[in-house]
Amino acid sequence: MKQKKGPKLPRYLMERANTDEESQPVTAEDFYDEAVKFEDSADRFFSSDLSKALRFYNKAHQSYLKSLNIQPIPDALYNLPRLEFDIYNKYTKDDAVIISDLNQCEQIIQENILLKPIDHICQRFEECSDLVGEPDPEIGEDLWWNGALCWFEYVESLCESNEESTKIIKAFQKSIQLFEKVLNIFEWKISSGSVVDYNNFTRLLGDCYRLSSVTCENFSDKDSIESISAIECYFLEKIDTLTQAYLESGISEEAAIELKLAKISERSAKILSFDELIFVWNQDTTLINNLEKKLLEGSSFRTFLDRFEDINDILKWEILGKMSVLYREIYEELRDQISNLEKIQHSENDLLSNKIALLCSVTIERADIELERSLLNLPVAIKNIESLKNNNRNILKNAIVFSKKSGGIKESAVGKLTRAKKQREAVIRLCIIDEKSQEEISVILSKYWTFELNDLCEIDAYKRFFS
Repeated sequence: MKQKKGPKLPRYLMERANTDEESQPVTAEDFYDEAVKFEDSADRFFSSDLSKALRFYNKAHQSYLKSLNIQPIPDALYNLPRLEFDIYNKYTKDDAVIISDLNQCEQIIQENILLKPIDHICQRFEECSDLVGEPDPEIGEDLWWNGALCWFEYVESLCESNEESTKIIKAFQKSIQLFEKVLNIFEWKISSGSVVDYNNFTRLLGDCYRLSSVTCENFSDKDSIESISAIECYFLEKIDTLTQAYLESGISEEAAIELKLAKISERSAKILSFDELIFVWNQDTTLINNLEKKLLEGSSFRTFLDRFEDINDILKWEILGKMSVLYREIYEELRDQISNLEKIQHSENDLLSNKIALLCSVTIERADIELERSLLNLPVAIKNIESLKNNNRNILKNAIVFSKKSGGIKESAVGKLTRAKKQREAVIRLCIIDEKSQEEISVILSKYWTFELNDLCEIDAYKRFFS
């Protein structure tokens, strides 16, 4: 799933007119303006120096707090949780960023004021909303949207941690409530003839569908799915109505595809039969060759395998076989795209780097599929076991080669870290299947070996190596 990133207040709402002379901040507005400047500096440094960026984000955070200690002005009330959520997405959530590797940030980490867990940030948004009350539409749209995304992130983290369903449902309902407020603002803008950012509208509808998808994917029984459907009934009906009207209004092909795929993902998350799952993903023939569709379809197959532990080996072989074919197609297409991008010396920002990282992820998934197939207790698997194991090893070696490709002269610091992370994911797999000792692994992966080993222990195909 794509990283959720909420809207940020336009500069004209964030920063007041500059004074002719620089002076020490005194008022709440002064500290707010100082915070905005620190945050702008952090944003500029983020692409090249994560440590320096975090130090500026920390200064911005401190200035927002000082502003609020003097007076709870609405702009600072909104920007404080928004900044904390932004930092969560950039530093805490991104597993390519190792916080302990950051330079001169020890005090920031030890103080534990800036790098907050997602449930704390959700509560910060709640407090902010209570104090702001009913803001003007421009601030309200951003405040509630970011709040909805924050609760959405909390839903996802609860699902990943296998928390009790009541906790998940409560966070799910909270996210729905905030998304509905944002949808109401867009409905008002459209009906009143106000200026509407339709790119944002597309993103909003997609976010709403994805909230439903992520929540439903955590449950594997019909009763739970029906309970969630009952909770989201009005919400989903509203999204469907807005989406259908939007699709019929002559929107861009790119926006139409994004919304169609979001809707298919939402439907697929409620399906408990693999035959039905295949049908849903292939119902719209206009999307058959779309790369994003293939990626989402492959991801839904993986989710299906993870949800239902009692799948027999015959069906598992069928699913893994379809995934193998699908990811091979994705692999070929991504490799061609990367080859074309490499010919462009000044490719846009991290476009090349992101494609390389995605290719590495796809390649690692292909390797895992081959290993899983080799472990099945079926005549066809037993017959081809050596071939499947060799495929697993060779594909992992390819992933390592791809991870070493240059992301271009404009590759960001995060882009480089992400490629390094993908390389470690492939290397640790090779170490395990080659039965390297703990000492050997620690030498090969240095201080990162424990991170990678802990992650690998959670993947079913590799659990047998640790038993």
